[in-house]
Amino acid sequence: MPILDNEEEVQKPKQSTSDEFLTVQNKDIVTIKSKVYHLRSHWLEGKKTSASCAGEGCAFCKKGLNFRNEYHYFVSIERKDEKGAPVTLEGFARIPASSFFDMNEISKAMGKTKRDMKWLILKSGKDKETRYTTSPMGEVEPLPDDVLEDNTQRLSRVKVAYEQKLIDKYNELTQVEKPVVTKPEKEVEPVDEPNGTEDVDPSDIPF
Repeated sequence: MPILDNEEEVQKPKQSTSDEFLTVQNKDIVTIKSKVYHLRSHWLEGKKTSASCAGEGCAFCKKGLNFRNEYHYFVSIERKDEKGAPVTLEGFARIPASSFFDMNEISKAMGKTKRDMKWLILKSGKDKETRYTTSPMGEVEPLPDDVLEDNTQRLSRVKVAYEQKLIDKYNELTQVEKPVVTKPEKEVEPVDEPNGTEDVDPSDIPF
């Protein structure tokens, strides 16, 4: 960091409210503050919308569209605003699938959990060519159990509503019975599944 000649003019870092929906950006430093909410969805390029993946028997899977895993957390994010000032945000964010698995591997190798560290996420490319590089940026103080549980419950309430919207969209587009929604009670260790690169334009799929 450089020497500051105008230290009296330095402003206190901004702190957001904690109910925002955040998007991970290039060079964000992310701290995980909840357990994970995991769901599967399909991005429908032709309709520019997402719909739930119904699992076994899913109409979109049958038509050749890969599902994507979504890993949602309550997080804090450190970044710089448009003027270069440091900003700390808190809210709900979807962690990229590749970053999620990188965090799992690195934290396990270090004998930690992903909540024990800050994570630098670098983003390159765009659209289907988007790639993420994830690195640990030092340890953080462990969250008290009651704070972790409260954050997780807040996340669950918001994402259950989000997941229901995806289910409603699935029903609207396929006119089939709703899949069953279940709330995650604990963090899961997912299998290494496809991350959902779409090869088919769903606008060409008749239902």
